[in-house]
Amino acid sequence: MSKRRQKRPEIRVPIPAGLGTPDFVEVWEQWLEYRKQRRAVSTPLTQELQLRKCARLGPVKAAHMIERSILNGWIGLFEEAESARPQRQESVPNASAYKPAALPPSVIEQIRKANAERKAKYGY
Repeated sequence: MSKRRQKRPEIRVPIPAGLGTPDFVEVWEQWLEYRKQRRAVSTPLTQELQLRKCARLGPVKAAHMIERSILNGWIGLFEEAESARPQRQESVPNASAYKPAALPPSVIEQIRKANAERKAKYGY
């Protein structure tokens, strides 16, 4: 006799009123289907905590977070860390006008020679 695993009934936690926009509901349904396809268990507690996280962000940012998670193949929801990509600060006043000094002619000649040798030896 073969033992078959019984399928658990799919339990869906109700979406909070603040997230009940049509766009968010659609993305949330995609998220649950995506997790099902990845065979990641979506327990009621998991759904409740994820919805709580989404409610803190609001429907637009939460939908973006879910779409990013699906796009990147993640099975969890992660807020975009604003400090993860610090803004580039100009250390030199008017840095866009800064131009590096030209290389000395002897260095340029050495580079050309090395490129010619590489091309002769390897063909590229």
